[in-house]
Amino acid sequence: MIRPMAVLWESSIKSADIHIVTRSIREALDIVAPFAPNNSTSSIKLDYGAESIVSQWVKLSVLKGSSTGEIDATRMYQLVEVDMKASKIPLGEQPFPVIIIDRDLRYSEADRDRVIGGICPMDLCVIITVRTHDENDRIRHEAILRQATLHEVGHSLSLISQARTTNVVGDKTYHWKHCGNDCVMRANTLSLTGLTGQALKRAMNCGFCSECRDGMVAFVKAGGK
Repeated sequence: MIRPMAVLWESSIKSADIHIVTRSIREALDIVAPFAPNNSTSSIKLDYGAESIVSQWVKLSVLKGSSTGEIDATRMYQLVEVDMKASKIPLGEQPFPVIIIDRDLRYSEADRDRVIGGICPMDLCVIITVRTHDENDRIRHEAILRQATLHEVGHSLSLISQARTTNVVGDKTYHWKHCGNDCVMRANTLSLTGLTGQALKRAMNCGFCSECRDGMVAFVKAGGK
């Protein structure tokens, strides 16, 4: 079955942004739910009691020397993994965490390139940042949050095969698939800078192409393997 998804957030996250992320998760899950074995579908749980643990992960993941509180994504993954493994519930049976933070993301202490939108190693969690740097333009801000959520949830639903990009997170190597079509899985899908008119509208409404939809459906039909 498709694992339930649990949405967790920092206390500073606005309810409107939580709604955008949750709605976008549902948009992705609605594509694959009809194909899940035994008609199983994934629920989305809003974890209102998780603000303290998310704040703790954030506090312990701040990059050394950062004056703005930038987050080391690799370090946060490691903290999330430790806490999930400490549970009596097997990892594969726990809700899949989608964590929303109000900080800029960097890949790691060694690789300080800014992560735009979010990041996801397939078998652990999704981290979404609301720092779109378009906060004053609500339309662009919401579009980037939607695209970031779809993109990272797409990775969690198997879009990692036929690798285009290889990344090392902690002691694991992940192979992310980035699509070459007009698709939310393009590597540069979050770049709305300079777009206006119909080009902006088309980019903002971008979804999964047929190839990526087929990949997610095949993953779900196989029981998430």
